[in-house]
Amino acid sequence: MEAKKELLFKKFVRDNGVDKFTKVQEYSQCDSIILNGEILSGLSKSLSGELEYDDDDELGRIQQGLARARGPKFTLKLKFIYRKKGEVDIIMVELGVSQFSFGGDEYRQGLLKDGSIFLLFDEGEAVKLENGDYHAGTNEELYFQSDLNFLLKAVNSKKVEYRCLGKRGVFSEGSLSDDDLLKIKGFYAALFDPEFDNVYDVVLKRAEEEKAAEKRKIDAEKIKKEEKAKREAERVASVKARKERLEQLKKEIIDLDVNKLIDMDLLNGNETDLLKKIKEDETNIYKSSTTAGYLFILGLIATIYVWWAYSIWYCLLVGIVMFAVVGLFNNSYKKKIKNKVEVAQPELNKLLKELTSVLIKN
Repeated sequence: MEAKKELLFKKFVRDNGVDKFTKVQEYSQCDSIILNGEILSGLSKSLSGELEYDDDDELGRIQQGLARARGPKFTLKLKFIYRKKGEVDIIMVELGVSQFSFGGDEYRQGLLKDGSIFLLFDEGEAVKLENGDYHAGTNEELYFQSDLNFLLKAVNSKKVEYRCLGKRGVFSEGSLSDDDLLKIKGFYAALFDPEFDNVYDVVLKRAEEEKAAEKRKIDAEKIKKEEKAKREAERVASVKARKERLEQLKKEIIDLDVNKLIDMDLLNGNETDLLKKIKEDETNIYKSSTTAGYLFILGLIATIYVWWAYSIWYCLLVGIVMFAVVGLFNNSYKKKIKNKVEVAQPELNKLLKELTSVLIKN
């Protein structure tokens, strides 16, 4: 029992202590009940000077935003207070209005002056609280005095409706939510009966649900962090592997040999027209070498024929001529390709830098 009372007390009740002059012990709700503020929102708009404007009026939208920031924002709260002196039990109902403005324009509105509250419990007879103790200011407070019977009506009701009135008329109307009713019932259970209406079980269940939700949130964040760390490790490993591969490629193509670039397929389809031409000429070198081979064989046959038909001197002369033709043919092609490679050297350097940049980025 004491454990239940302690938990409920911690959840719903604030101990305000004993007044040293009146010797009155006071307890209040930990969390106030926020009442409907739609009517007060309308009052806020009127006080801020908000105007109607066309959809295409940019200046009007700016002025509207400034007016909203400048205007006061009202919050209406309800709170139960229990006071005890000896055998006397007093229930106080505190109604408060607070206002906030980004522009600092907060004024006394007198919303709660001459105020009263109608409370309807389970659509029965309405109870009216009036003649309260009014505290004026930019933030107003109004205190109504009642008794335990009033609190009992509230905690035993499944539906509570309210209407708040002041010198300007009705400024709030609505119904208390299940969470609002739980705050009142928890306040009563902590002070008088921890077993009341299974409030303790409801609070315990909600606490377990909140704990489970918090655990799920922590687990989700943990998984998210682990996945992020895994992705980062994979990225680092990938970067490291690419750097190692890049270093290897630098060593392999340090001389910028066109044949190696082509054989290693480093160009990946990004050859420029000049490099394509070089690649074609590399093929032509092979073809020219083959042609030279054929010419050599023909020359050899011709030399043997001349030797057989005429004399050895004619044979030597024909052989020298044929070797000279084949040599000149091969050298001219090789010199042509060498010159093109030298012309392409700057472009090859540029291509190597591009390849290096792509490897690092990826």
